[in-house]
Amino acid sequence: MEPALRSWRGEDQVEKNYRDYTFDGVDYQLLSSLDTDGYMIKRDNVGLNAELNYFPNATSSFYVRATGNIYYEIQNRLERVYNIGTYSSPTQAENIRITQAGNWRDYNRDVTVISAGGKTSLSAVDLDFDLTYSRGNYDQPIYYAASFVRNNLSAQMDFSNMRAPQFNFDQEDPFDPSEYTTNRYINRHDMSLDHDGQFTVNAKRGYKIGNAIGEVKAGGRFRYKYNDRSRNYFLHDLISGNFVLSDYLSDYEKLDHFNNNYQLGNFPEAELLEDYLNRNPGLFKDNENYTRQNTDPDSFEGTEYLGAAYIMTKLKLNKFEAITGVRYEQTGFDYQGNQVNFDQDGNYLNTIPVNTSKTFDGFFPSLNLKYSPTGNTNVRMAVTRSLARPSYYDLVPWEEVLNRNRRVNRGNPNLDQATSVNYDLLFEHYFQSVGLISGVVFHKSIRNYIYEQSTTGVGGIYDGWRIDQTVNGATATAQGFEVAWQQQLTFLPGVLNGLGIYANYTYVQSEFEVPGITSTRTVRLPDMRPHVGNVSLSYEKFGFSGRLSMYFYDTYTTELADVEANDILQKGRSQLDFSASQRVSKNLSIYLGISNLTNAPISEVFGDGKPFDDMYYSSWGNIGVRFNAY
Repeated sequence: MEPALRSWRGEDQVEKNYRDYTFDGVDYQLLSSLDTDGYMIKRDNVGLNAELNYFPNATSSFYVRATGNIYYEIQNRLERVYNIGTYSSPTQAENIRITQAGNWRDYNRDVTVISAGGKTSLSAVDLDFDLTYSRGNYDQPIYYAASFVRNNLSAQMDFSNMRAPQFNFDQEDPFDPSEYTTNRYINRHDMSLDHDGQFTVNAKRGYKIGNAIGEVKAGGRFRYKYNDRSRNYFLHDLISGNFVLSDYLSDYEKLDHFNNNYQLGNFPEAELLEDYLNRNPGLFKDNENYTRQNTDPDSFEGTEYLGAAYIMTKLKLNKFEAITGVRYEQTGFDYQGNQVNFDQDGNYLNTIPVNTSKTFDGFFPSLNLKYSPTGNTNVRMAVTRSLARPSYYDLVPWEEVLNRNRRVNRGNPNLDQATSVNYDLLFEHYFQSVGLISGVVFHKSIRNYIYEQSTTGVGGIYDGWRIDQTVNGATATAQGFEVAWQQQLTFLPGVLNGLGIYANYTYVQSEFEVPGITSTRTVRLPDMRPHVGNVSLSYEKFGFSGRLSMYFYDTYTTELADVEANDILQKGRSQLDFSASQRVSKNLSIYLGISNLTNAPISEVFGDGKPFDDMYYSSWGNIGVRFNAY
């Protein structure tokens, strides 16, 4: 039986956006909006495994396996957004609108996996095969969202801490709930269903050439996947009148938000508006523009397949070993999404189904050489060609419009697969006790690198908006090295011989060219962290297993814009985690995991250094039991 576990998690987030202003002939880039966002999450997860094995003879075995997993999550998300209309001076903000928002949402995920397979020998040929079917169901029946607004506020701005700007309001009580109103309410229902089937088969036969011992191996894989996603948004407008926040208050408050920089309270209890809607449906009318804008672009249905075949051979002579082969892969996508059209005034016109079909294929050869000067030491060299396919979601012609943030997220049916030629040289040495030390240097040459691009819309209904889309880049390169050390310290005396240590470090230098407004520019690869490392100390003895780990990385680019100043970078950080389990009996064990013990934040900045998004995820953990029936 897989573990039954419960975990809790929270987040403090502060997101900033900026606009250009001019005072007395001097240009300023000042805060235009501030989004303080926090939530609490409770998660429950239960899994069950079953397996049946059959051994008809010494060379054959067959199995049937089944796995089921049930996951449930409930979130209470609260948000306060400051939108600044204008400035009368570089430190005096006018026409400020504050939005107090409350949102209840849940997630139900059920995954079932059934597989059957085995291995056998037919004369001199060893054969293995596997047939697997999986079904994933996602359902979000609860999504209640209410936003109350107060306008025409003014404040003296304090930018001494740009990660947490402060508003010193001219009004006596800017958060008085009796001054916040709304005439609308949002609910939605999201569903997604996946069916996935795949078959894999491999055949292997040994041979000899003189003193050299070898084997030839061939096989194939076919996978077929069906995906159906339905997103249903509904905006209900009151036919007349308004709701007043003071009548729908929740008891949630967070007086130490974002490391004591903000005091949050007076949020709406969205479930109360859901109850009011259900009791009085005749007092509302649905907003078709909102529903079509948010529902149709993010609802799609489609299939994808993957077919692959390979042949390889391995030859070993004394201290040398060579493995070479070639693999052919073909992937196909066929998805139907929706294009939603509006007139110049933003009124809904129609929804047109859009079909996207795409096929990727290629040959991927590889050569691996190994030299073993001693029984515990290996030197390896490899030259390979690999690929990275865009996800089906990125290929679907969908569009998500975030009006409050003046932001559009889009799919890209024109994406191509990325391919890479890889060169690796590796050294590894195994200790007499359990453990090893290793190092590798590598170089990669990548075509059509896939990355997230952020641009500014020009003309049309999204003029000046931020538009995010996954795109292909030009040829890119990456090179670097990695070192690792892992060892169980069994040579230590007494109880200390249960200690173990693991450490690794990776350095990557990368670059490629991206288009800019006036010319191309050379940048580091997005999502490629230049420095990454792990250090952990473990202990295993008396049925106990525990690990204290630190993970760290350096600043890296997450999104590229049309100018360097608007790129988004995630600042380097380190995180400390702890996990432990204790065997209670032969069949039963309990475990505990705590992540981010020091509450290390995640901070994103623009390319020119201005703070963009800062998040404190707090520490989170899970506790559970694991039971094995055999």
